[in-house]
Amino acid sequence: MEWFDLFPNSHQWFLERLGSVHRPVMVTFVNDQEMIRGQFCFDKHFVEDPHCAAVVLSSWNGGISSGVFSSMLRLVNCRKAISRWKEHSDYNAQSRILRLRKDLDEEKVSSIYVGLKFQIFKLIWVLFLEKNNLFGD
Repeated sequence: MEWFDLFPNSHQWFLERLGSVHRPVMVTFVNDQEMIRGQFCFDKHFVEDPHCAAVVLSSWNGGISSGVFSSMLRLVNCRKAISRWKEHSDYNAQSRILRLRKDLDEEKVSSIYVGLKFQIFKLIWVLFLEKNNLFGD
């Protein structure tokens, strides 16, 4: 029997190895109607970003203008607004790593291309010198 056959209402994730040869496994059990939502983590770097502060202020005060005075609903609005803002900012570590890897790959290709151009230039220069007997033989 497979895991999913035994536990059809479960989801499992194999997490990254950190300081161990073992991979941790995260398992959640959900009802069919339950929606899986990512865990919200507030990064302390958000505090230093004026755009984040504006998003929080706007979403918090937006509830008042629409007649919502519940602190819980206003917190939910803030969470959603910060999550949307975070998707479009450069705070997501995974997207930043992917972007930096892409930049590094492009830089490697570029440096290989520049090195190749230099080698071709040297070869052409040597051929020019040989053709015109400028080596001093």
